[in-house]
Amino acid sequence: MLQYETEQVSFNLLALCRNPLGSIRRDLVEKIRCYDILVRTAESQGSKLSPSWVNGDSASTRQENLALYGLSEWDVQAVSDDKTEKTLGVRDTSSYQPAELAEIASRLEREQEQLRSEYTAQLASMDDDAGVATGRKKDYSLVIHEWIKKLVDRGVLHELLDEADHTSLLSS
Repeated sequence: MLQYETEQVSFNLLALCRNPLGSIRRDLVEKIRCYDILVRTAESQGSKLSPSWVNGDSASTRQENLALYGLSEWDVQAVSDDKTEKTLGVRDTSSYQPAELAEIASRLEREQEQLRSEYTAQLASMDDDAGVATGRKKDYSLVIHEWIKKLVDRGVLHELLDEADHTSLLSS
């Protein structure tokens, strides 16, 4: 690190700080997509899974529920088959029996519930952090003004300025 000049090393602090909401959203949308796949598989086999929290009663409810977590239907459809295969363990779910589909769907529901709780907790934590940061932003100009005024009244500031001028003359 010492081999680089200060001007050569640059980075963005925000790039170093990863927003945990993004990863929670990604995990949540993957679980939703997998659940949707299971629902379609169950329907094709003539069985039915219990409705997911995200589906609600209508398509508008689904959009509203997704929006609560910063997601859209496009996000759900954009999840790759590789990610759903990783979560479900297989690419083709048609080989699952209805009982297996219900068991996997139940597991996905629990995981989604946990992710939604994490999202809510993280959002609350971020709000708390923002409040703390706002509390730190205080105007200290009056205190500094009073401090400098006292330095002037006691002659200390004048002495410091004279000393600084004297030091700069000697160094030139």
